[in-house]
Amino acid sequence: MIMKKINKVTVIIPTYNAEKFIGRCIDTVISQIYENVEIIAIDDGSSDNTINILKEFKKIKVLENETNQGPAYSRTKGLMQASGEYVAFLDADDYWDEDFISATVAFLEKYEDAVAVSTGYIGIDLKGGTVEKPKLSEEDKAYYGEKGNICPDFFEFWSTYFGVLTGTVMMRTSVAQQTKGQRSELRLTEKI
Repeated sequence: MIMKKINKVTVIIPTYNAEKFIGRCIDTVISQIYENVEIIAIDDGSSDNTINILKEFKKIKVLENETNQGPAYSRTKGLMQASGEYVAFLDADDYWDEDFISATVAFLEKYEDAVAVSTGYIGIDLKGGTVEKPKLSEEDKAYYGEKGNICPDFFEFWSTYFGVLTGTVMMRTSVAQQTKGQRSELRLTEKI
């Protein structure tokens, strides 16, 4: 019997004063039904108990920044150490369904020319209500279907739905590393 190789996925989690959320975040990565996952968590100079919580997890690689540099800096630091064929970024206060990695990797393996895949997401607003994004038009629902499809025009999709968020993307590590990472000086929507 020939066993199919399960390609490694690297998950990069930047953290900053995330002691309330980081345990749940990491647990959802460890609990993925996909088996070959490397987790790199970067503590970005937290002043709370985040670093100690990270060190309790034996299955993750923990990197530290002495001072707060921002999530882009931490994501790039993790990206440059990623050893998986695929890479995903997950913010410390976010979490995934147990099949996120298996579904996104299956898509990238089916569409070998695709650089990345993005999914929708479900969030909780300040009043405890459910927020689903993106809300696709009926035409787009028919085109993308349940299992997804190649986006014919990424920039049109982006401008219509603003639907590509950090924790919804899986990409090929080699392509992501070629970019040299995210620009750390662009901190418009990040807390310091």
